[in-house]
Amino acid sequence: MALIGIVAAGYLGIVEPRAGRGGQGGPHAVFLSRSDQGGAGVLHARLGRAAVAVLRATERLADSEAYPDAATARRETRKARAWLADLGAGGPEVALLAAILDALERLGGLGPAPALAALASYATFLATESDPDEAADVLDTIVGVAAGPNPAARIRIEMLVAERRAELGDREDALRAIARAERLARRLGDRALVWECRLAAAQRLREGGQSEAARLGARRLRAAATRAGEREFVARAEIELAWAWEEDSRFFQALRHAVAAFTAWRHGDTGVTALLKVGWLLARLGEAGTATRAFDEVLRWEHSGKARYSALLGLVRCAMVRDDRAAFERRRRGIEALIAEMPAALLPDVYYHLALGHGAFGNRRAALDMAGQALALAREQDDDLEARIAEFLSDPVSPWPMSEAPSVATHRLAQGVERLLGG
Repeated sequence: MALIGIVAAGYLGIVEPRAGRGGQGGPHAVFLSRSDQGGAGVLHARLGRAAVAVLRATERLADSEAYPDAATARRETRKARAWLADLGAGGPEVALLAAILDALERLGGLGPAPALAALASYATFLATESDPDEAADVLDTIVGVAAGPNPAARIRIEMLVAERRAELGDREDALRAIARAERLARRLGDRALVWECRLAAAQRLREGGQSEAARLGARRLRAAATRAGEREFVARAEIELAWAWEEDSRFFQALRHAVAAFTAWRHGDTGVTALLKVGWLLARLGEAGTATRAFDEVLRWEHSGKARYSALLGLVRCAMVRDDRAAFERRRRGIEALIAEMPAALLPDVYYHLALGHGAFGNRRAALDMAGQALALAREQDDDLEARIAEFLSDPVSPWPMSEAPSVATHRLAQGVERLLGG
């Protein structure tokens, strides 16, 4: 169920609102700390003050067993409405705040679910587009005005806040948010949500350079899922183990876990993710033929989305490993025809791989052009990729170790993949 649906379905009744986060500055003080420097900053700060007005109206109106009628609700929301009217169109944040007020004015007829759903939508927006602390403050408001809340709603928002904190480099806070979510999942008695939290924790540990701790968490999850007969979670734990070994440049060990993941579960998103990981690792270990087959199989399954683009890039890598210029040109043209529809977050890696291909086949000018585009985008999104692109730019046409010579053990794993694919 979608996050908003969970909130709308799960919150019943009303209780006393809680104090602000950590008791620092009172409720919603985090919104009042928005900078008002510069033109955009002034709007951002005024939006923060509008948010406080909306959240306070929420606490006043929702803190009652007898919800107000429409006329009373409109009187109570008048001040918050004035703040929003003063902001004009104001973009998505104004629209989200207005949706909360609209729901508050219908409390008497519809009860709290629409208002709480609107708050959850606003928290989601803040977690992804603004400030995790602001999202957490809205989360506190949701929990503060709802009696007996369904913890699943809070879990989902906590996980979203954790993801955003990790993107901002605050991995310790991300892990704390995940730990809170896991405690709530345990209280809820939802084993799948507990395991989702454990997978998220392993991922954050790996991204923070703690590969061994990530592997330990993934192994424990794999053992628990194996005992429970939950094969998809076994596969997801194996995928995380593959990532953690790859992080330490232990590519054969990573491949073993990726193949184990695909063996355990070959359906849906998890199966596609496992097969993509198998393909990339096989290419890295010199088994470009089986890797090509894996990527072709992903394209047969996945007609759109991120997995499709990853498979297409994988085929570019395979062409480089096989030193097949004609295949590279064919794959390159196919990818370039799709660039306009790709999500912006994927473009640095796409341009980087095209630069690698051009460099591998001696096309210096094209390699520099693609690498320059990749670098401009990576500076905004990915520090690690930025460093790799800068290294490539120092010598864009030198031989680059696309793969290792395949070992006997790797070849046996490749043969196993061929059998799984029906070869």
